[in-house]
Amino acid sequence: MRKSGPIPVTSQNPRLKQAARSGIKTRKKVRRKNPFIRISLIVLTVGLIVNAFTGKPSETNARILYNGSEKSTESQYKEVRASHILVDTKQEALKLRKEILENKDFAKSFAKAAKETSKCPSGAQGGDLGYFETGMMVPEFEKTAFNLPIGEISEPVKTEFGWHLIITTDKR
Repeated sequence: MRKSGPIPVTSQNPRLKQAARSGIKTRKKVRRKNPFIRISLIVLTVGLIVNAFTGKPSETNARILYNGSEKSTESQYKEVRASHILVDTKQEALKLRKEILENKDFAKSFAKAAKETSKCPSGAQGGDLGYFETGMMVPEFEKTAFNLPIGEISEPVKTEFGWHLIITTDKR
């Protein structure tokens, strides 16, 4: 194993020749101190490992690992089941959310609040919308429902219909 020092420049590696001509240092200490280089090397290594299992080009895998998936986390699930409460103002939604969270059994409290205050016809069923896929709801609502952990109540979400409180009850 080589000790730290310049990487030998060979005719086989034109990039290293160009780097050497430009005065770029290629010592291990420089690579260790520069976090961008460290992250890049880790990402490329993981990309190569993923490539061995998936057969996809390692550059694509490296970009996905480094930049995050091109698709959002919504793609992990095809459908979610959610309930919601639709009100006119953000203040009303915040007040309802606080009241629901203060209750010990907030799932029942959510359904009760939906029946009493929601402007949406789904309020009669405790706000239950059933299962839905991507593309079936307005984007703001859908994004929140798919990204929300099961059993957690969202912050108020603004859509063209008003302000929503959303609880995701299942994902599949």
